[in-house]
Amino acid sequence: MIPVIPAGQDVLDLGRHPTTLAEIESRFVTDPQFAASTTRAKIWSDWLNATAFLRSVVPVSAAWIGGSFTTTKLDPDDVDSLYIVDDATLALAKVDPTKNRVLGQFAGGKLVRAATGLQVDTYLCAWRQVVDPARRNGLDKSYYEDRGHWDDWWQRRRMVSKTAPLTRADALPRRGYLEVILDGFA
Repeated sequence: MIPVIPAGQDVLDLGRHPTTLAEIESRFVTDPQFAASTTRAKIWSDWLNATAFLRSVVPVSAAWIGGSFTTTKLDPDDVDSLYIVDDATLALAKVDPTKNRVLGQFAGGKLVRAATGLQVDTYLCAWRQVVDPARRNGLDKSYYEDRGHWDDWWQRRRMVSKTAPLTRADALPRRGYLEVILDGFA
């Protein structure tokens, strides 16, 4: 369940919050506080369309959703999403040039938006099933680094304008993000 954003705060409390697609839509699209929004319904529709397209290429275990869409901002510009896909599935899909091109766009931040006009920034994280974390190998270590990078990144909040240089304060964990299980982990 998505936690309530406390009064006087405009972002989710720190951490990863498990949720469902219906809860996200209810909280950040159709909630009465966003009745006057001119962007939220379209952004959510864009996310659903982008996600459906990616899922037509590969099964998506889960998605992390954040950015201004998951705040109290009336009219966010887009939604940010990290798609978590099984590493073996990604490797097989990358052999196909068409699938590889799609995956490259979804891994590239603003590339899906540039190619389609959908108001989504997308990223990919290859999920690796590590059976015994105490006996990890180089690929396991790389996975942990990648997943840790994204967890850290999703909890950051820029404290200066997007055109200003980043500061140390911009690296502090200041917000939460959502996780929705899509096709599940197997």
